[in-house]
Amino acid sequence: MTQGRDAAGGAPGGQAGTLLAMRGISKSFYGVRALRGVDFDLATGEVHAIVGENGAGKSTLIKVLCGVLTAEHGSIELQGRRVQFTSPGDAYAAGLAVIHQERHLVPQLSVAENVCLRRLPARRLLGCLPVLNRRRMLAGTEQLLETLGVRLDPRAPVSALSPAEQQLVEIAKALNQEARILVMDEPTASLEAHEVEALFALIRRMKGQGTGTIFISHKIDEVYAIADRVTVLRDGEVAAARACRDLAPQEMIRLIVGRDVRDLYVKEEHAGAEVALAAQGYTLQRFRTPLSFEARRGEVLGLTGLLGSGCAEVLRGLFGAAPVVAGELVVGGRRGRARSPAAAIARGIAFVPENRQVEGLVMNLSVEANLILPNLRRVSRWGFLSRRAVRRLVTPLMQRFDIRAPRSRTAVKHLSGGNQQKVVLAKWFAAQASILALDEPTHGIDVGAKAEIHRIMNQFTGAGGSILLSSSELPEALGMSDRMLVFRGGRITARFERHEFSQERIVAHAAGMAS
Repeated sequence: MTQGRDAAGGAPGGQAGTLLAMRGISKSFYGVRALRGVDFDLATGEVHAIVGENGAGKSTLIKVLCGVLTAEHGSIELQGRRVQFTSPGDAYAAGLAVIHQERHLVPQLSVAENVCLRRLPARRLLGCLPVLNRRRMLAGTEQLLETLGVRLDPRAPVSALSPAEQQLVEIAKALNQEARILVMDEPTASLEAHEVEALFALIRRMKGQGTGTIFISHKIDEVYAIADRVTVLRDGEVAAARACRDLAPQEMIRLIVGRDVRDLYVKEEHAGAEVALAAQGYTLQRFRTPLSFEARRGEVLGLTGLLGSGCAEVLRGLFGAAPVVAGELVVGGRRGRARSPAAAIARGIAFVPENRQVEGLVMNLSVEANLILPNLRRVSRWGFLSRRAVRRLVTPLMQRFDIRAPRSRTAVKHLSGGNQQKVVLAKWFAAQASILALDEPTHGIDVGAKAEIHRIMNQFTGAGGSILLSSSELPEALGMSDRMLVFRGGRITARFERHEFSQERIVAHAAGMAS
């Protein structure tokens, strides 16, 4: 069933030829239907976007396409020929390449070795023994990177690259496959604006060569910038499939979340005059630049800058997760730096990292276990957990934060990204933190879940808490902050009150172009 579907047959512009057709795809997990009779197709030389909330079925659909999962019902055709992939290797051999949101690179290997890992060029030694042709590998990688407009040393180890550079290596690796179908899952999440433009220029060139691209993104503006068509998934079903030119942005958002979202950044004013946190001469080991700033009760203090500006390091330093070599921190009138996360938690400082799956959660543990980890003293006696105390803590938290899981003992790895983030936030609310350091809190989260996270932020500041928000998404930083600090190279280059906010001025200071 595809209730509410608005079909749009074929690619815009009269492009002929269907590369991919998925019909009636259905898949369930633990009795919960993840996909319900989903239809999806991709034309030659088309960019077809898939959008939807976390948990809408986007990842499940792609995993079925790529042979990671097997559909219970439905069929897949490539250029009119029915196929059934039983492994990602089958899909790869058929000319289908996937660029995952989480990087799949070997850190110890070089850029060239990662790019060519599945297609290593060989030469014959003594006319018979195949050995790696390193010269061809380096030259081919260099040419591919040049096509991408990327300046990277093919010999450099991937472990030495920034997250954005690693993402570009992932893209180059997929392109080296010469795929007919390219699947991009949030490919711009770690890229700067000029890198996004270079990627889009490359996608457009590939369109001209007949490559079909499936583009998955939470960034609505990017969908309109690059896609010909868009399929909206909601609750495992197709809510709409239309040409982008026929779908207004607000209508797309309504289809994604199933309701009107008039303003994604609903900011409530709670800031007072009382200082909750003051950093004085605060010096991070990485930058060696003394920093001084303060956050007030009920306030959201925004930290923004370009990639590598130092915002994330400041938050990690406050939490005792990055070395601080000088200065002091005053929290609630008490002086002294947090030298470890345990010490920070004891002072009422909590941290929500950008990479929630690695640093914010224990993925194999349950929702319940993750919620009680910072709160063990509240739910145990004499070293033993009290099931009654656990229930009294966990059940209201799951209801209050609308954590959607089949049960409290479901492993968090089975939750959507938005629900995982709500688990991270909920555990700190339960720990009664007074300072909340948020590093890219809505990274990789759909528009509906973003609104939920912003509601939780308002709830926290309304109770007198203080938030330090680091966000590379400038509309979010502007929309949710009371004051703003702009960082560049570990230095604070500008400070703005809310009435002074200007996107142009902030970008100029972040880029070092302000007068």
